[in-house]
Amino acid sequence: MLQAELERVLDPETCRGCHEATTHEWEGSMHAYASIDPVFRAMNRKYQATRGDADPSFCIQCHAPLALRYEKSIDGLNLHDVADEYQGVTCVSCHNVDSITRLHNNGIVLRGDDTMLGALENPLANDFHSQDYSTLTDRSQSDSSMSCGSCHDIVNHKDLHLERTYAEWQESLYGTISTENTQGLLNCGSCHMRGRNEVVSAMPKSPIRRRHDHSMPGIDVALLEGFPRREEQREQIQRLLNTSLGAHLCVDARAGFNEISVTLENIAAGHDFPSGATFDRRIWLEIEAYRNNTLVFTKGQVASNQSFESQRENSAWHLHATLQEEEEEEDTHSFWSADSIRENSLEAPKSTAESVDGAHAQERLFVVPGGPLDRVEMRFKLRPIGLEILRELSEDYDLDERLIAEMPTFTLGSTELSWKSETDRRCIPTTP
Repeated sequence: MLQAELERVLDPETCRGCHEATTHEWEGSMHAYASIDPVFRAMNRKYQATRGDADPSFCIQCHAPLALRYEKSIDGLNLHDVADEYQGVTCVSCHNVDSITRLHNNGIVLRGDDTMLGALENPLANDFHSQDYSTLTDRSQSDSSMSCGSCHDIVNHKDLHLERTYAEWQESLYGTISTENTQGLLNCGSCHMRGRNEVVSAMPKSPIRRRHDHSMPGIDVALLEGFPRREEQREQIQRLLNTSLGAHLCVDARAGFNEISVTLENIAAGHDFPSGATFDRRIWLEIEAYRNNTLVFTKGQVASNQSFESQRENSAWHLHATLQEEEEEEDTHSFWSADSIRENSLEAPKSTAESVDGAHAQERLFVVPGGPLDRVEMRFKLRPIGLEILRELSEDYDLDERLIAEMPTFTLGSTELSWKSETDRRCIPTTP
């Protein structure tokens, strides 16, 4: 049952009066989009149709936690009839957290009252809701990453750890620093909730504090055209992607052939790359080589309306996981029924002393016959969800086919390199 004292703070719109900027950011976030997302709803329909004896609340426990908690939905199939205040991951979902019982599948326990917990040890008193401090919402404490990890790590009913973003961070250099030295804190909020100094609320005499951005960009993206600040969200994702990886391109002319070396390194993701639903991600290398301004070698070209899978034979290099079921010979997209996962990602650095041949870096060599090349161009492309997955959901589970064309393909800015024999040394960026 919904406690009366919680009811007045349940709807994020009630927060807007005092926290306009924060609410404005949140309403354009994937947290606000989590349960209205047509892709999620189609995937949930597929899950409910094929789950067998698996938990019916598996999907909505993270995508619509308040709808589940307050018995507005058991399986998410009726979310179109559920009131807005129970949709998605709202202010209460994070700021009313009392404790965390497990670090996957939403182990969050809410207080169930009107107390809004935050990072301020001396919050201003107000007449609307109670307030208090919690390390679980304080970005300067490593505990705050637990609040994120509770839903961003997913284990299916076969005990397969499908999504490991929090576990990856814990095992990384960033997690180690954050646990051992809060002065060097590099947690989830450090990248996904960057802050600035300004007035946090509209309360009279509200002081300037550190206010953290609640847009919380990652990789996943809103496809609905009318979703608030959709284009701004894509710009924020692009900025994150532009600085996550490091790339090197080296070209060596040999007797009768050319050797092209491409190195890709996870330098700043804070977790593995890709992370989250890695089996849905599609990341691939596009590369072209020219001799006398004529294209003589190309790999990885995928048109905007083509799926990566349809062009796999032309792939030079891709990064995404695949799932398998024991009883099936082919890979599966049904993550709830998978027994194993074959990872293919760049791990986050474990220490500052790691060399570029560690698990956080990979290299590929390409051989181009003939005389010296005069130009080589490369870039890595990323789609948050593969088009073939969306087409299956459209054909079988009522996803609007028009949304497939709304799935963007990002170019990772730091991997977009162009080597020219006239002006460049052997490698770019230049290396000793």
